[in-house]
Amino acid sequence: MAITVISGQARTTKYIGASTDTKPTLASHGAVPTPVPGSTFLEYDTRTMYITHDGTNWVAKDVQTSAKEIRTSKVIDGGLGAYAANDVVSNEDCCSTTATCWTFENVARENGGTGEIRAAILVSESEGIVPLLTFFFFNAIPTSNLIDNAPNTAPDCADILKFIGKVDFTALESLGTTDSMSIITPSTPGGLPLPFKCAAGDRNIYAILVTRTIFTQSASDDIYAILSVEWD
Repeated sequence: MAITVISGQARTTKYIGASTDTKPTLASHGAVPTPVPGSTFLEYDTRTMYITHDGTNWVAKDVQTSAKEIRTSKVIDGGLGAYAANDVVSNEDCCSTTATCWTFENVARENGGTGEIRAAILVSESEGIVPLLTFFFFNAIPTSNLIDNAPNTAPDCADILKFIGKVDFTALESLGTTDSMSIITPSTPGGLPLPFKCAAGDRNIYAILVTRTIFTQSASDDIYAILSVEWD
């Protein structure tokens, strides 16, 4: 057992920053004081407190809730017209260097953390367009095709160590002249809850969105994705 004793006279440091800020370490702390065992870091945007036992590794403490909501979005290219079934839905239809996967940031309490996706929502600006869509999830950026309106190749065997699973959305629906949406929970078909484990050194998970049906998205309309997760 490795126990760190923090003296009552120890000069620990209390840091405050955003969840996107890199936490200081013994090796790299910029202009702020060097962290010592017992120092804390409060993420003001997530209200999560972290503590370090060695001045390098940070773990969450005093977590008031294990539930968290993560939002992301993409401007969908859609410039090539209709999608075929099993095509990727993304931000770029011609350049592999600018086509990106969907990134859900800080889904875990700490680097390499675990949890469950408990609910998933898709909202599309293209009202009245009601495809069946699927998210393939990974704990690192996959090598599978990311280009919009091109055939999906996920999950590829080359990404098997990154692969988390998939969530199948029911058909998007528009109730009136509004955006189209679909909500998946454990009480609906779709594959939830979905356990995940982030990669070492990362708190994010990544996804590829694929259509299961033919549809035409209004070019440059946004699709928003919302995940409700619970940390272990």
